[in-house]
Amino acid sequence: MPESVFAFNKTEKAGTTSKEVKAAVKANHQAMAYLALALKPMELLHLLTRAVTTEWPEGEAWKVMKQVQDIYQPNEVLSIAEGRFKLASIRMGADENPTCYS
Repeated sequence: MPESVFAFNKTEKAGTTSKEVKAAVKANHQAMAYLALALKPMELLHLLTRAVTTEWPEGEAWKVMKQVQDIYQPNEVLSIAEGRFKLASIRMGADENPTCYS
């Protein structure tokens, strides 16, 4: 994507950028704005400044999300809790219980 960002920067004034590049840049701007509003502690706000590059002077949202996931590792505990909740919410009648057939 960096080549397309350079193309965006070079041709932005001329109005010749592709729709896909414009959409990607706009989506990244929005994602970074939402992350700036969502991340309150100063340590997490520093993740935004670490995601800034010369190609993306406002930062890259995917880099911030990867760093947040590395810090909190939400997939492990969350997926286990969701699985247990789904299993506990299953209701079966006596005739549907698979243990009574064995």
